[in-house]
Amino acid sequence: MGKRSHWPEKAKIDKQVPIPKKKWSKISARDIAHEMQEGDSIFCKTKNQVQYLIKRIGQKDSVYRGLRRQEGAGFRVWKVRRGADPAPTIDELLEEKCDDR
Repeated sequence: MGKRSHWPEKAKIDKQVPIPKKKWSKISARDIAHEMQEGDSIFCKTKNQVQYLIKRIGQKDSVYRGLRRQEGAGFRVWKVRRGADPAPTIDELLEEKCDDR
């Protein structure tokens, strides 16, 4: 008795089918957060990417947290140490200058 095949006798082989671009997945966000060093940043196109990346950077027992700032049509997320004072944004600097007047 021979081995049974799991394929039908006349399986259709498709040619020239383009491979779709890989979307940003939860697994890759976890890998990105793990590979980032303190002070590194990454540009995110959507709020969902930002939220998931920040969540992954600041996982339980982590000494890091994610810090985001809007940049153009997206957001930039930095990996910073918890409790560290991040550099002020331009808006924060302008607000301080207006308060001093």
